[in-house]
Amino acid sequence: MKRRFPLAGLVAPAAALLLSGCIANTMAGLPATDGRANAASAPAPAAPADNGAAGGGAAEAQLAFAPASPAVPVGKPAAGRAPMCGELAAGQVTQGLLESQGKRFRVECHRAGAGAPAPAVVILHGLHGIGRNTLYVRLAEALNERGIHAFIFEYLTPEAPPGNLPGKPAAKAAAKTTVVRPQGQAQAGGKVVAPAKPAHRSPGVESAAQARAISDVVSAAQALSYVDHRRVGMFGLSLGGFHALALAARDERIAAVVNMFGAMPRGVAPEVARMPPVLILHGDRDAIVPVRRAYELDKLLGRIGADHEIKIYKGQGHSFRGAADADSLARSADFFARRLAPVRAAAGPG
Repeated sequence: MKRRFPLAGLVAPAAALLLSGCIANTMAGLPATDGRANAASAPAPAAPADNGAAGGGAAEAQLAFAPASPAVPVGKPAAGRAPMCGELAAGQVTQGLLESQGKRFRVECHRAGAGAPAPAVVILHGLHGIGRNTLYVRLAEALNERGIHAFIFEYLTPEAPPGNLPGKPAAKAAAKTTVVRPQGQAQAGGKVVAPAKPAHRSPGVESAAQARAISDVVSAAQALSYVDHRRVGMFGLSLGGFHALALAARDERIAAVVNMFGAMPRGVAPEVARMPPVLILHGDRDAIVPVRRAYELDKLLGRIGADHEIKIYKGQGHSFRGAADADSLARSADFFARRLAPVRAAAGPG
């Protein structure tokens, strides 16, 4: 079933948050998808003309497939020796660490007040990380109000591995072996050291490693005693939306997805055969990930028969402002509350 909402929102310019082409380059190496084919359904409305902005074109042709990870067990995972956030008290918020691939990633854990095991949502930020964006915490609080646990996952900026933290012997030894020559300083051979080229700024981990870490944080959340492992959703903003959609296409642990400003990676889309319920939120003036990508996703989900909803905000760009911001946040939290609600058995005859 697909629910479509009328265009709404404020006409206000939105600042571009990402550099053109960064999303496509960062997404190189996403895992391949798998799943069962479903029947096609009616086509979506025609999308606006291609404006040539990031999120499509030649840059996204660089997307590649990584080997699919092993099948994920259906049952509740066993808790590790060091649970990601610990067994929090109801209503408690804390900073935790997830260990994945020899690195440690920060997780902000928001436990709802529910007593029995309750649903959970993993929140994925965009290319620039958390920064000063208050959306993620506001969403976590809105989810908690609806009895849903929330985990804000910083998947782009791993901390140093446990054995190489600042102040540890390994770090000190590495510092002693580092030699820095000022510009123009002569070496023994009489040559002059050329000026160092500025380092290219890129995310802390490549996309395949990002996808693995995101899969690991789902397992870690499922293992917590207060989380119902059968009801885990994922929210992704921009790059986080690309990741959330790609993972949900191949990982049946994900029970619902909210995609804000993101899209299905082009290298993944042809292989998608199943998806959980999806809410698509986009601005019609997005210059980073054009709104046509939202319509493409709408069409893809309709073709495979996936339950989804779409909301396009008129006059909004790659961030929501004013009434659109408030509406998108409430709509996201309500969507998870409905889609992650316990499945009730049908009443018997009589």
